[in-house]
Amino acid sequence: MADAIAALGQATNGTVDSELRGAGEALDGRITATAKPHGVVDSLVISPGALRLAPEALAEEILRAVNGALDDLRSKIGSALPGAPDTAALSAELRDIQERSTERMSAFLSAIETARTAARPEKR
Repeated sequence: MADAIAALGQATNGTVDSELRGAGEALDGRITATAKPHGVVDSLVISPGALRLAPEALAEEILRAVNGALDDLRSKIGSALPGAPDTAALSAELRDIQERSTERMSAFLSAIETARTAARPEKR
């Protein structure tokens, strides 16, 4: 667990160039988005032609551009931070820790209940 916490600390405390940007687009460039570190969408540009789409379709395309920008940014940050932790491995380790701690807490609570029951005087 200490390794997982240390790796997460390293990932969140790593210095990332504040000028770093991720870019995404949809509808062949008629919708573009850029994102900067910490998941902030920096810009969203929608060409007039894209506004002719139905609202649901437009929203879907905007999401595609924004998610593309965020994915691009994540990729760039991963490249900019050598030795960055493998978040998939960290997630798996944290899930394992959560499962083990749940099992231990259940055993602990069961032992407390057993001790409480044993210490309780019998009613006659």
